Amino acid sequence: MSFDFNKDYGKLAYAVEHADCATLYAMLYTHVYNNAINVFEWKGLPKEIKPKYIEYALFNFGACVFGKKKGGQPNLLLKEYNNEIEYIALPPSGTYNYNFNGDPIAWRACGINYNQGYNVLDSVLMENNSMRMPSVQLISEFISRAVDALQAADVNINASKTPIAIYGDEKSLKTLVSQYKQNRRNAPITVWDKTSLGSTGRLDVVDLDVEYKADKFWTMYRNYMNSVYELLGINALTIEKKERLITDEATANDEQQLFNVGAMLKARQEACEKINEMFGLNISVDLRYKEENTIEAVKGIRVGDYSFEGGMK
Repeated sequence: MSFDFNKDYGKLAYAVEHADCATLYAMLYTHVYNNAINVFEWKGLPKEIKPKYIEYALFNFGACVFGKKKGGQPNLLLKEYNNEIEYIALPPSGTYNYNFNGDPIAWRACGINYNQGYNVLDSVLMENNSMRMPSVQLISEFISRAVDALQAADVNINASKTPIAIYGDEKSLKTLVSQYKQNRRNAPITVWDKTSLGSTGRLDVVDLDVEYKADKFWTMYRNYMNSVYELLGINALTIEKKERLITDEATANDEQQLFNVGAMLKARQEACEKINEMFGLNISVDLRYKEENTIEAVKGIRVGDYSFEGGMK
């Protein structure tokens, strides 16, 4: 069987590249998600409702149904636990009934072995923001671009390690692929046997003159990830970056973060008010970490009818 370096190795490289892409995306998504669900601190929740249940639904679905449990298929191994569950906080199915203003008035709460109908009279539809947009939808494109930047840096680094093109007969090229894999693992030397060079006994080499650009791709990656965290209201600017920002630029960045996190905080606090009124609970939510210097820089900023001056102190 003939070995076409451009065709066959290209297929292998494509498969490896896309496996790496999925792995990198999952890694970055997990890192961002773990940070995002800890932005807000919840207090007064029923013991069966963990904050991560609410934040999971809001982050991935844009909404969360909070209400009292309605039957559902019980877990026979956990009878006592089933009896202790009074409230649920689950993602909606995504199918709503609306009033004439376009506001949802009925929905379904979906979980494992649980799919029940609810409405405005027996539950509260908690929202991630005023548009009920999932956080993952806001950031997925930037994460994808960050992955592209990392892969571009990886390609450039590896091209810099082997900035040449080599061509020869079938036997030589098969050996080349094996040696290239060693190079990918940073093997200090490459050893060739005479018999591996095929009938010609030689390989022809072309210098590709690869320009090192990995540092630029790394900067692109950091910028994309900063955009991700800015959309989530998390201050992710590096110290190095902040030192280079002029005062107005740094303040504008802080303001944008506060607008973003403020919109999400406002939606959660409004949900708390509705839940407390409907079920007689005392649930509250606020920012877990507050940067006093950032708050002072934009004191009095308002998002809708919500004032940071009062809500973040």
